Amino acid sequence: MCGLFGGYSTSAMSGDLIKVVEKLGFVSSLRGIDSTGLIAIKEVKAKKKKKKFLPPFRTASRKEVINPISFFQNPATRSMIQGNDVAALIGHCRWATIGNVNYDNSHPIQVGPIIGVHNGTINTFKKEATDNNTTDSAIFYRHIAEDGVDAAINKVGYTGAYAIVFYDERDNTITFARNKERTLYFMYSKCKRHLVWASEYSMLTLVNNHTMISFEPPKLLDTDQVLTLDLEESKWRTRPVKKPAYTGYLPDFKKKEEELKVHVPPLKVVGPHKQIVCAHDHKDCGTKETAGELLARKKEELRRKREEANKKVKEGDESLNIFYYKGWEESFISMPEAKRRLNTGCTYCGHKSGPFDQAFWHGQDHYLCEEHFDDPNVMEFFGSNKKFVPSECY
Repeated sequence: MCGLFGGYSTSAMSGDLIKVVEKLGFVSSLRGIDSTGLIAIKEVKAKKKKKKFLPPFRTASRKEVINPISFFQNPATRSMIQGNDVAALIGHCRWATIGNVNYDNSHPIQVGPIIGVHNGTINTFKKEATDNNTTDSAIFYRHIAEDGVDAAINKVGYTGAYAIVFYDERDNTITFARNKERTLYFMYSKCKRHLVWASEYSMLTLVNNHTMISFEPPKLLDTDQVLTLDLEESKWRTRPVKKPAYTGYLPDFKKKEEELKVHVPPLKVVGPHKQIVCAHDHKDCGTKETAGELLARKKEELRRKREEANKKVKEGDESLNIFYYKGWEESFISMPEAKRRLNTGCTYCGHKSGPFDQAFWHGQDHYLCEEHFDDPNVMEFFGSNKKFVPSECY
């Protein structure tokens, strides 16, 4: 867990706006004090451009193995962010997870024309980072510089967490991106000319209560989107992360759904005793059961089938070929993760349902079992507006 913070203005950042970023650095120390770093993107004034090919922006950066409060009190830091030419500031405070606490592993990280910060842990790069005595963040930025941001994100995998902010010297852009494992909030001024960001909503609202600038409520950056700010034109561009087409095995969802159902032949009720026979009048599938007896038998068959399937899952039997479980998020999660969540038990009675039992989720780790979902007293406790998501497995 690390802290990201920063600010930008369509014109040069005022002293008040720089103080807002500084205060965001102070409160971000709650997310990490192992090291602190800052990137200052400064506009090159026209009178300083002695040659035409001089870029319109230049960067200055500092990082130290100290906490954010001491970092901003350092005269070298204060000198770097003073002046009327600062267009943007990108800050980071580190909570070390992969890699030692030292200067080289601090942020910002520069690889060629890319310089940026990262919050999160990418387990995909853990072995490579350990073998090379570096960090997962450094490897991530190497991939961004060499292969582009989309290819680098695709290498993160499903177990990685990231929120990134980086500056590209080639086209003078600041890029923001995150996945669902990490948050990043934007807070615009009411005049729309100033922007600040931080890893937590509460940090922005706290600082907003201690500033002279009037800001709007913070907004969460969308996941799996690449948001780019062109500093020269002060224009934003957003697009989804480009993901390659999946060429591996996909389970037949419809087939799995059919396998889990209890197949009942078409029936009809005849005679004064409500006897049931095949709706097609086939003699070989006629029955003497009443409607109630048939329903009870089918429920018992379904219960036994679920018990057998749950037992196989518990024993690690792979013959079921079940890959996914759908719970609260209404998206597919792995079966090991599903079993972990189901082990928390029913919110009302504590009964631990199996993956094949019908569960009704009302939170990421909270659900009601099928028995108490039908109980009107239980439902009255939750209220009519409570959202429940029925489970499914494929």
